[in-house]
Amino acid sequence: MYLLQQAILHISYLCQGKNIALQIPLQQIEHQPTPGLTLSFTVSEHDIQTRRLQLQLLATETVQLRQITLRMPANFLPNDRFFCNGFQSWTFTDEFTNRSRMLPVKWFAKPLANAFGDYQYYPYSQKKGRLHGWTYAYLKHAPKQQMPLLFTFLGSLNEQHAYTLIEFTPNAQQPAVAVSADCEGLLLKPGKQFSAINLLLACGDENFVFNTYFEKLKQAAQNRSTDKNLSFTYKKRLPFTETAGWTSWYNYYQNISESIVLENLQNFEAHKIPVSIFQIDDGWQQAVGDWTKVNAKFPNGLAHISRKIQASGYLAGLWLAPFICQKQSSIYKNFPQFLLRHANGKPVTASFNVVWKSYMYPLNFYLPQVQNYLKEVFDTLLNQWNFDLLKLDFLYAAALCPPRGKTRGEVMYDVMKWLRQVAGDKLILGCGVPLGAAFGHTDFCRIGPDVHLGWEMPLLKWLGSREGVSTFGAIKNTIHRRQLNGRAFYNDPDVSILRLQNNQLTAEQRYTLFFINQLFGSLQFVSDNIGQYNAQTMHLYLSQFPLRQKQIQAVFEQNNVYSIYFTIDNLHYLAFSNLSGKSTAINLLKSHHPLPYPYFYHNRLQTIVPANEPITLQPYQTVCLLAVNTGQNGALAGGNAHLFPCADVVNLQINETEVTFETRKIQNLPSLVWLFGNHPGMQLMGKHPITIQQIPEGYLLQYEV
Repeated sequence: MYLLQQAILHISYLCQGKNIALQIPLQQIEHQPTPGLTLSFTVSEHDIQTRRLQLQLLATETVQLRQITLRMPANFLPNDRFFCNGFQSWTFTDEFTNRSRMLPVKWFAKPLANAFGDYQYYPYSQKKGRLHGWTYAYLKHAPKQQMPLLFTFLGSLNEQHAYTLIEFTPNAQQPAVAVSADCEGLLLKPGKQFSAINLLLACGDENFVFNTYFEKLKQAAQNRSTDKNLSFTYKKRLPFTETAGWTSWYNYYQNISESIVLENLQNFEAHKIPVSIFQIDDGWQQAVGDWTKVNAKFPNGLAHISRKIQASGYLAGLWLAPFICQKQSSIYKNFPQFLLRHANGKPVTASFNVVWKSYMYPLNFYLPQVQNYLKEVFDTLLNQWNFDLLKLDFLYAAALCPPRGKTRGEVMYDVMKWLRQVAGDKLILGCGVPLGAAFGHTDFCRIGPDVHLGWEMPLLKWLGSREGVSTFGAIKNTIHRRQLNGRAFYNDPDVSILRLQNNQLTAEQRYTLFFINQLFGSLQFVSDNIGQYNAQTMHLYLSQFPLRQKQIQAVFEQNNVYSIYFTIDNLHYLAFSNLSGKSTAINLLKSHHPLPYPYFYHNRLQTIVPANEPITLQPYQTVCLLAVNTGQNGALAGGNAHLFPCADVVNLQINETEVTFETRKIQNLPSLVWLFGNHPGMQLMGKHPITIQQIPEGYLLQYEV
């Protein structure tokens, strides 16, 4: 696929006042004269499916780097899908085709939005098939082929030294994949080493390539003495792999208060909702940057709130953006020396925030005074106010203007390592962060943009911001960054919105957002006041419990219609999700997942349908089908208590005449369960079926439990 033998290294830099630009064939890298530098390039073969490429630079004179790119010719297929990971948490991420076009934010919006993404240092060509992403990427070959799908994967093992840019150019005269170190302007003095490229190439199915990648990342962290006790320890701090909670932002935004937080807390207590985390978002502080000053809306302070939350049996969470301040803050007014500045002395800005009515001004992370101030902040929030989790937002801002001896990626990695150290055993939810630096450092991490109160935010969509608030974008990112969940950290897909008030989402859009978050995410937040739920909405919300781990087997997409094959224990499911505004028909016999079952339980219709019966998906609709195993007497064939049919059932016992099980549903209302039986007299926990349907293979039996 990638023709390593024909790879070319493109390197340009400044040495002794001279601009040097070289193009070096792979085999000649260590033999080509490179004034001021010694290059070392190795290709390691771990097995027939993996390769590791490493490029090391050693400065023999003072040099300033401009470009380091390894360009590998490639043989792409017409139906290939190109996964390109967006620059940071919020950046739109997808599997693209050779017809896709990546566009930057419109020119007149750049002062407001440029810093959110990579627009300042990546030249968007706006041409079809000019695709790029960061840290890791893959090719999914011929998506219409039978499972398992073949992936060709590229992943950086090097993010502590520089951001890694990966580009695909399938439409070029010479199609290629290019891997670059984001190192423009990096100053290397004599004797200084720089690990420019450390790349894993892997070929195999989805689980193989991602498992291999994160095994290599963990090994690399263990081999670095400074990271040995820091990276990939999030599972030691978390007793759960799936968790639910409440956060204030997506209903109240900055209009929160002590009374609002306590009212929502009381509602969760009253309904005995088994959530784990209760988080206060933006709106509690006097100003952004003044993180130890609580505003008047919380008259009893935040230590009082955290105690209340913990007394209810929940972990207390709090939002802050540690590396930025707004112009109205005392930090900005009284400590101007804290601000990150350009070489000309002008303060760096991290884009404009309309909610705060201010530009965001990053702090200079490397100043000892800044680190001392932030240590005081963390001590106050974690030890004096006793919060269990911090949501750390707008983290990208810390690395916008690196010092001359460091890259942006190195700064970001230093920041994340430092945050992990100062947080200790408390939990971190990272947000607005380039993901490679967050790998192994955060416990949870946002992997998509903010959910909007409608499907899209028209203005941001028109402006072209890839980081803009968007429910559609959040769902896409949740699907396409699914492989990070439980490997890099636990994915936070952002909130679900189920309430009927204060949003413009349709019922189908709300359901689809809820279902996709549940299927692919680990942190299930809502901001709804559940005390306002009607009976139907409360039933849907409670149907997520018990939270179960899902094994994603395969995902296909065509025209924004997704077909997903997944399992929970021994139960097999198909889900179909239509993110488009058009109706579409699904033929199960011709779907991407031809499971060998003649019947499926349809969770929206709450009935069993034959596999040869087409299913119509309405705009924005999602349905979930449970495969009915007609080869097993007593097999579970459907249920309406759980979002994923029968996922509430445990300890299933089957004999010739009776089935018994335990249900872990938390709703006390009667529910329906379907079984497949060889005869109509099958009992379920001593109960006879209330309806019996004969089919050629046997009987479909319905019970009330």
